[in-house]
Amino acid sequence: MKAVITDCRIRWDRSYQPTGLEKAMMGWPAAFKALDKTHSIPSAADNVVKLQTAEQIIAAGRRRRGEET
Repeated sequence: MKAVITDCRIRWDRSYQPTGLEKAMMGWPAAFKALDKTHSIPSAADNVVKLQTAEQIIAAGRRRRGEET
């Protein structure tokens, strides 16, 4: 809420002088946007376990628990 009030005061109150922290916070959106552009977005395929690997994981769990395979 305080951020919204400060933003409104900075935009429309000509006599308001923002603090150093408030001035720095005004630059954060641009900094985050630039940071997002530098990092590649992982594809959905990076989070997928292949079927053969999944079957191996299941079989290893069954062996560990002593269940029949």
